[in-house]
Amino acid sequence: MSRKIIPQQLAPEDIYELRKVILSAKHKALEAQLADVEVGVRLLEIDKAYGLLDKKAEVNVDTGEITIKKEDKDEKDNPT
Repeated sequence: MSRKIIPQQLAPEDIYELRKVILSAKHKALEAQLADVEVGVRLLEIDKAYGLLDKKAEVNVDTGEITIKKEDKDEKDNPT
């Protein structure tokens, strides 16, 4: 005995709600990307304020600690 599958369609109100939720999720994803860019801009401003732009430095955003990496002698002699 084979069962016949009858296609069904969502109600227009359900389609509307799904599209609305999808757009809301996309909007929140864009807001998260914007926040990430704003963090990058703020870190760049901090790098400038502390004179770190020309150094290999990392800022730990949790502790505020600045770590400046020292250049290896080989790296200085043979830049890539």
